[in-house]
Amino acid sequence: HGNAVAVDNEKSVVKADSVLIDQGKILDMVRVETSTREITASLEHRFFRFADGELVEVKAKDLRVDDWVAVCRAAPGLGTSTMSAAKAELAGFFLGDGTLTVSGKKTLRFRLSQKAKPLLQHYAKTIREEFGKVVKVNKPRSQNIHTLETGFFGVVDWASGLRQPSRGGFQEIPDIIMKGNDEVVANFLRGYYDAEGSVTVIEKKITIVCKHERPMKQVKALLMRLGIASGKVIR
Repeated sequence: HGNAVAVDNEKSVVKADSVLIDQGKILDMVRVETSTREITASLEHRFFRFADGELVEVKAKDLRVDDWVAVCRAAPGLGTSTMSAAKAELAGFFLGDGTLTVSGKKTLRFRLSQKAKPLLQHYAKTIREEFGKVVKVNKPRSQNIHTLETGFFGVVDWASGLRQPSRGGFQEIPDIIMKGNDEVVANFLRGYYDAEGSVTVIEKKITIVCKHERPMKQVKALLMRLGIASGKVIR
């Protein structure tokens, strides 16, 4: 979907380097030079190296002089889509923990669910400010979760542009997010983390989950756009 990112393959020259970072600590860095580009990156920064006719993701510390690496030549439309930061955050939470359901009157209803009431109240405020619709957070007696639900056309129509009604979860992040600017991307990831993220304190690890593989690869790409390296997508 959308325009593919065009890449060139160029030989790399890897040089040792160091830079001063926060709190006076020194991180080992490398400077990667190609015939047309140069970047100073941490040892954990990901590159795409050509090996046996395929692009293979590798860390900067594993690059060697004269490796062939992919460099971006053009990314049509990147950063051109517009969406408010608040809507981008709501979109992330909706794709993670929201649904579009068909009511008894065969009309669509927008629904969010979460155990934490304050979190849903935050998104209820977003809906009020962005769509002009007041929605309430409820807690069904027989359930241990809070819900936010509305059939308001403005909200339903907007949500329908992000994903179609489905019981199997969303299968890809829409172009309006993938082509958004850094603010859109950051707030979308914030909302998606609210819905599907967790932190393991002992391991100092952040995990984000999804039923389908493609959205996770897209999340990985969005994180990379913000300069955040992430691990492998695991089934």
